[in-house]
Amino acid sequence: MRSSSWCRTALSTLALGMGLGAGSASAQITMLESTAWAPVPAEGTAPMGAFDEQQVPFFDGPNPLGVGCLPVLPPAPAPAGMCGPTLWHTEIDCCVVGGAYGLPMTSPVAAYNQGDLTPPVFNYNVIDAAGLSIRNAGALSSVGLRGVPPRPVTPISPPEQIILTFDTVKETEGLGDGTFDECWVEVRGAQCAEPPCLDPPGAAWAAFVKVTGNFGCAAPLTCTIGPLDPVLDTTFIGSDGKIRFRFDSIDGALNGFCGWMVDNVRLTNEKCDPPCAPGSPFQPQIGSIGGMPRPGNFGFALTLSAAPPASPTLLVLGLQKNLLPLPALGLPSPGCTLCCDPMFILATPPTNAAGNTMIPIPIPAGIAPCATICAQWAVITFAGGGISVLTSSKGDIGIQP
Repeated sequence: MRSSSWCRTALSTLALGMGLGAGSASAQITMLESTAWAPVPAEGTAPMGAFDEQQVPFFDGPNPLGVGCLPVLPPAPAPAGMCGPTLWHTEIDCCVVGGAYGLPMTSPVAAYNQGDLTPPVFNYNVIDAAGLSIRNAGALSSVGLRGVPPRPVTPISPPEQIILTFDTVKETEGLGDGTFDECWVEVRGAQCAEPPCLDPPGAAWAAFVKVTGNFGCAAPLTCTIGPLDPVLDTTFIGSDGKIRFRFDSIDGALNGFCGWMVDNVRLTNEKCDPPCAPGSPFQPQIGSIGGMPRPGNFGFALTLSAAPPASPTLLVLGLQKNLLPLPALGLPSPGCTLCCDPMFILATPPTNAAGNTMIPIPIPAGIAPCATICAQWAVITFAGGGISVLTSSKGDIGIQP
C-alpha cells in the first residue's frame, strides 16, 4: 500500500496551502526526464542524473538505410555491460571550446567524445600504448524505471501511449550513415530502482532505434519514438525497464569527429486519449511539469489543457482503472470515460481563459520509489443551462527512483 500512503502524504502537503495557479500544460505524464545531467546526491550511483556510463563489449548491429532515428524491427540483440568509465560525460561546449548548442539543446548535455579532457579534445579517437587509433564503445544507461500497469482488456480502452523523445547532435564518419560509428537507442526489462549501469547475468538489451546521419551543433535533431512502438510498449507496459544510448566506433579509423551528444531525454505515458466522444467540443489532456516524479521533487505538478475555459475542475486519483463511461455513474457527459478508480477526489483550481490549470503534487523525500497511482481530471461545464462533466486523458504517476 505504498501508493496509498504516498497519496495521503501528498494531499496533506497540498492542504498546507501550496500555491496553485494556471499554467501552460505539457501533454503526457513524465516517467523519465534528463535535461541537466546533474548528479543526484541522494542516489550516489548516478553521476549524470538518472543515467550512468557503462562499459559494453564490441558488437556490430544491422545498418538500416535512411537518415534520422530509425526504428529497427525486429530489434537487434545488444550486449550486456558493466559499470566503468567510458567516453560518456557531461559536456558544456559543443565541438569547439566555447561553442553553443542550437535550441532546443542547452548546456550541459551528455556527450560521447573526449571533451572532458583538459584541454578538451572533441573527438573519440582513442590511442593505445603503441600509438594506434583503436575501436572504442560505451553506453549511457538509465536507472530501472517504473513502468505503467498493464492495459485492461476492454473495447472502450484506447491504447496506452508510451513516448520517448530526445534531442541529439551527431558528427561521425561517412556523413553519419551508420555503417561505422553506430549510435543505438536500446531498452530492456529491469526491476524498478536497479542501479543505472548494472546488468545482471543474462540481461538482454534490444537495440530498436538507430540514429543515422549527421546533425550539427547549430541544428539538433529531435527524435520521437512512439506512441504504439511495440518495443517501448513491451518494455514499459506491465513491467519496469531501462533505456540506454550506446555508441560503437566499429573500428579505429576515422574517429576524429565530434561524436554523439544527447539532451532532453523524456519518457512519458498517457491513456484514454481521446477521453470523450469524437463529437465533444473539448478533449481535455493531462500532463505534467517539473521533471521526474521522484522522492524529494517538490516541483512536480499535474497540468490540464484543452478544457473549457473558466470551469471548475476536480482531480481523480486512484489505484485501479475503472474505464467506466460517466453516464454509467449517473453523470451527464458527452461520451467521456472515467479511467481511474476514484480513491481520492480533489477540488482543484478552475481553468483559465485558455482552458488550462495545474496543481502541485509535491513528492516527499522519504517516500518509497516504485509505487504507482492513476491520475485524471474531471471538468464541470454548464453548457446549455445544465451541468455536464468532461474527463481528461489519464496518466500513471510512477514514483521513480
